[in-house]
Amino acid sequence: MIWQRVGKMLRRVGRVHLTGAGYELQCEIIYCLDEIFGFSGRWGIDLGSAGIVVVQMMHSLDIYNDGNYPDRMFGFQFSEVVDATDEDGNVIVQEKNGKEKIERLPFKQIATDLWLQRYQGRGVEQVYDPEVLEHYTNHTATQGQRHLIYDKKNDHTIDADRVAMLAKVYGEDRVVDVFAGGAYQRGAA
Repeated sequence: MIWQRVGKMLRRVGRVHLTGAGYELQCEIIYCLDEIFGFSGRWGIDLGSAGIVVVQMMHSLDIYNDGNYPDRMFGFQFSEVVDATDEDGNVIVQEKNGKEKIERLPFKQIATDLWLQRYQGRGVEQVYDPEVLEHYTNHTATQGQRHLIYDKKNDHTIDADRVAMLAKVYGEDRVVDVFAGGAYQRGAA
């Protein structure tokens, strides 16, 4: 997902689906899209199986140095529990039994709540996309012992939006440790 801020609106300006694409191709597509947009935005990445490799490659391989990815690409483990914030980065404090306590939630729930608030506040613009609409309208969650548990079926679109929101809100505070190496050269035959 590629989002641009237009005033107070977030506008979806692109969507790329890369199922089955190798890590190198994923990195190249991200790099090319980023180049088109002037290497100016933040990238949020789900640190699932492919995400950790893509982040490591883009942070450490010399061919991606001009993208400055260590400062602009942030990885998130959805199950990590952190201090919840609003979209402006203000920590959410709950009062319980007369005492204030910082609310701590998994990244996935925080991102979902932030998108829900943005959609309800009519702060999103996007073209009609039946696949995205289907994914959102059929996405469900159940209450676990401590936190919500989200359905994994057709969640890639929603997860891409979630990491975009997390990069917007938590990006500057995230540090992603990278332990990767290798050789790779971009070229045309």
